[in-house]
Amino acid sequence: MSAPVSKTKRWLLIGSLALNLFLIGFMAIGFARHHKDHDRPPRPFIEMMRFMQGSNDDRPGNHFLDHMPDQDRDVLLSLKAKHGPALAQAEGEARATRMQLRRLMQDGIRDPEILSAALLKARNAQEQFFDETNALLLDIAQSLSDDGYKMLAEKRLPRPD
Repeated sequence: MSAPVSKTKRWLLIGSLALNLFLIGFMAIGFARHHKDHDRPPRPFIEMMRFMQGSNDDRPGNHFLDHMPDQDRDVLLSLKAKHGPALAQAEGEARATRMQLRRLMQDGIRDPEILSAALLKARNAQEQFFDETNALLLDIAQSLSDDGYKMLAEKRLPRPD
């Protein structure tokens, strides 16, 4: 026969069980919501920009293309071929110059000439990235259908009924 459990231990076990059930329920809801969003793009514009900069067309974030009208999908693929490499290179250079500036700061460099040169280099790289992005967006504005163009501007595409 087992020894009687004190009231304190009993309440601790009940509280622990309640907490575990709450956490399991919370995780299950998050899991269900996460997987429900996989069949539609949550942020078409951001996914499009990542797609344009990426080198791999099979990345999971490229599923936004499945929700675009057929003619727009083909246009976006051709625009990626046209602008993608330059956009990715400009973004990489902008990131590298920011990292170089961060390394200077981490090394304690305070010389105004060195910092000014690094800041100018970062600014030029960022301007090049902006120029490439602007060229892409102007081509998108001229090439996509009205529906496709408006879709890219949505924060979220409408949920399917």
